[in-house]
Amino acid sequence: MGVQLIGIGTAVPEFALSQSQVRDLFLAEPDIAPLTARLVRAAYDNSAIERRHTVIEDLAGGGGDFLEPETHAVRNPGTATRNARYAREAPRLSEAAARRALENAGVEPGEITHVVTASCTGFYAPGPEYRLVRDLGLDSTVEREHIGFMGCAAAIPALRSAWRICLTDPTATVLVACTEVCSIHIRSSSEPDQIVASAVFADGAAAAVVTAPPAAPSSHRTVSPAPCAGIDGLHHRPHDRRRAGHGVDHRRPRFRDDTHRQRSSHRWTRGPRSARTDP
Repeated sequence: MGVQLIGIGTAVPEFALSQSQVRDLFLAEPDIAPLTARLVRAAYDNSAIERRHTVIEDLAGGGGDFLEPETHAVRNPGTATRNARYAREAPRLSEAAARRALENAGVEPGEITHVVTASCTGFYAPGPEYRLVRDLGLDSTVEREHIGFMGCAAAIPALRSAWRICLTDPTATVLVACTEVCSIHIRSSSEPDQIVASAVFADGAAAAVVTAPPAAPSSHRTVSPAPCAGIDGLHHRPHDRRRAGHGVDHRRPRFRDDTHRQRSSHRWTRGPRSARTDP
């Protein structure tokens, strides 16, 4: 029997803003350059996002660590302030998503044998996987691991880790939780990359229950298990980066013709134009 994903749960912070509210917050920045304003409008208006959830209630206009109370200008708090908000809010999101995943899978917390977590927007020690085991009241013998700072695609390595665990131990039931609190890194910037990041990333968590055999009936379960999905295709050949989804071609560039190759070679090997002796 292949490895199966038998339940998913999600969680977001209670506080939410419309995309236009966040856009207007940046457009109201003092002395914003016209080009920056154009980039902000383009990024937010074309994001196809209507509403976003955040752990930063300051953004409603009341002011605080991230927003000036009077001018409503975006503040730039230090790493300690940002990470303290992460350490406070991320565990709550992870636990909420995990409990919903367990409920949707029809699995009791005591049936979990392994926990895999993933996050890149903050850190604390003991880590998110330890905190999740504690908050859910799981057995202290539950094996756990954390995948940190792998970015947006970390859920795939996390699920792949669960897949490998289940292949090794067909009796395993793995809880995977991915949590990001991106809004704590909000800052005013004229850089296109930062503007886009502020426009598309928000806060939330998702969790999944992964197991090898079909879930066995349990007298403690009050809901029917949700339909499962096979995840046996998560592995890939490590040497084939394009197949793995990276989209990076590491081969040497191909030139259109020999003339282009020669001109390119001259451009990088010759000195300044004034020092050249060839016509």
